Amino acid sequence: MEISTLIYENYYRPFFILISSISFSQDFLKCPDVKSGYYGYDGELKSTIIFRKKDYQIEYTMNDDHWLIMSLDWVSDCECNITFFEVSRTSSKPLIGVKGNVVITSHNNKGYTYDSIWSNEPDFVLKGNLYYKNQAPKKIKKKMKKILRKNT
Repeated sequence: MEISTLIYENYYRPFFILISSISFSQDFLKCPDVKSGYYGYDGELKSTIIFRKKDYQIEYTMNDDHWLIMSLDWVSDCECNITFFEVSRTSSKPLIGVKGNVVITSHNNKGYTYDSIWSNEPDFVLKGNLYYKNQAPKKIKKKMKKILRKNT
């Protein structure tokens, strides 16, 4: 047996397994209850409000009255699988059925950071931030809840 194989087998492999189990486990991160409530994006998507309730999420863009509904399957407090379920625009119909995996990577009292991987682009990791949006306009809240009830 070659010396490089012996070194790998006896030194690097156990080290890699230890690092892998630490790196890929979300057990160390205690996520706040993010399975329901109102959230918002920063930047270009600032006009979008997200409402989560149980196993569904609606993202509503106030600027153009556009919405997307996703079903949520929570794997843990910090990870969920998402599937686009319904959309308001014909141009967004190709999103229906697209699946993704979202993992919360950090959080603070203002919101959280996430990584997402989507089935239509499996080699691309989308990183983003959501902030807690406790004060959404009542008219918008009512509209989002109505759309969600009607389409789920």
